[in-house]
Amino acid sequence: MASEELVNVVEILRAQPVVDGVTVEQMRSGMEAMIGNAPLPEGASIEDVDVDGVPSAWVTTEGAATDKPTWLAGDFWRYDVTGPPPVPGYPSITGSFRIDVVGTEPVTVGTASMETYHAKINETTTYTSGGTTTTLTLLGDQWYRTTDFAEAKSSLSFSFGTGSFTETQTNDPPPGLRWPLSEGAGWSSTYNATIVFVAGSLTQITVETLFASYSVQADVSVAVPAGTFTATPVTEVSGLYQNVTFWSAAAGGWVKVGRFGPYGSEQHMDLAAYRHQGSGEAASGSFGLPSFAWILVAVVGVLVAGVLVAWKRRRRPQIPQVVPPPGVPPEQPPGGAGGPSGVGGPPPPGTPPT
Repeated sequence: MASEELVNVVEILRAQPVVDGVTVEQMRSGMEAMIGNAPLPEGASIEDVDVDGVPSAWVTTEGAATDKPTWLAGDFWRYDVTGPPPVPGYPSITGSFRIDVVGTEPVTVGTASMETYHAKINETTTYTSGGTTTTLTLLGDQWYRTTDFAEAKSSLSFSFGTGSFTETQTNDPPPGLRWPLSEGAGWSSTYNATIVFVAGSLTQITVETLFASYSVQADVSVAVPAGTFTATPVTEVSGLYQNVTFWSAAAGGWVKVGRFGPYGSEQHMDLAAYRHQGSGEAASGSFGLPSFAWILVAVVGVLVAGVLVAWKRRRRPQIPQVVPPPGVPPEQPPGGAGGPSGVGGPPPPGTPPT
């Protein structure tokens, strides 16, 4: 329903006389010139955005809460992935991550059936140590409850060496963000994560009870390869892991993620390209590379480090090498509402680098 103010504006415009011979383009130009002279209200800002190829303007105000996103089949977000080596000898990480929305479908978690957004994920990560590189490709699926965007289920597969691996995680109950996202808001979630890991003919099933706390910080301006966005930082902390996600209404999702873990490990994702066809609602939520996927990337990093070390020993046996400590401890990080999860050391909650 239109606001009273909009109704008044429409009536004023309709009362204006029609000038013969004036084209639609000329009328638009005159309207833009008139509106352009009006000052913005205090606290308001305008961002130039691209909506499926159509140049548009996104208007936001300071202190405005962020609502739950709307996703449509065909939406996608692609990110640049980086991770410096936490200790000498450990490989650095570069790569790309992409999420594509497939549509909606029902998913059952425990005894509850829920409608979810189904998305495909694809990440290619290159580990580099010295002059040696190893590339890993992660393919998978994610399902997010449509009512609150909580991550209900994730599945990931990858190959390393001669082996193929698959890991599936379900969260019961799915931990979600609290809508709308408002500066100063905070909450916590406790849930059971069931993780099924398959390596060839071997299957391992573990169930862990996880706890995560969340806090929402004030909007900030974030510059990434896809542009400069006004974004809402949300910090998730669980055990030894912390991650900070920057949600942007204009982009329809998160534009930057910082994931921090033990031993000084950290990984970052910066938005490089996207397509969002949402209805204009602010798009904030918990999507991206699932938490256990971050762990698999880190674990494979340890394996890669060991392979690179062994290779260097064979090539230069006179130089002793030491395998660095693992990038993650054996416990499982949160797999829920904060997007790619982790903890940290470097920046304190709410003050990540922008």
